[in-house]
Amino acid sequence: MRHAKIRNYEFVGHHFSNPEDELNLHISFEPSPYIDYNGAGLLYFAAYPTIADTLERQLVMRHELVEGAGDWAVRTSTVARDVFYYRNLNLGQRLTATLKRFNRVGENIILHTSLTAESDGAALADIFTAKRVLL
Repeated sequence: MRHAKIRNYEFVGHHFSNPEDELNLHISFEPSPYIDYNGAGLLYFAAYPTIADTLERQLVMRHELVEGAGDWAVRTSTVARDVFYYRNLNLGQRLTATLKRFNRVGENIILHTSLTAESDGAALADIFTAKRVLL
């Protein structure tokens, strides 16, 4: 995926292939220097899914992607996730999260979010998440 050699991807029964029907909702973010970075000043890989969840929540609520009242964080629960890590982000740099896919599949919503370095657009990660809608 990192080198765009894989165009098709299967995740919890959902097939991703055609980039032309991507959602492409963007949001900028500076990770916390206090909790998201290690002692060497590099972004923890373990922080990537948490950052993606936080920014997906903001985009879902801002663009009203789900009908009904209540906070996205309370209305859903993560049931599966695949993360493809590509590179790191230095302390003080910003990243851009792009919500590429948001598809309802049965009781789940399947999301594909990419994280890129804001400074040069370099890919940091692709994150595929299945969230069960609870409310």
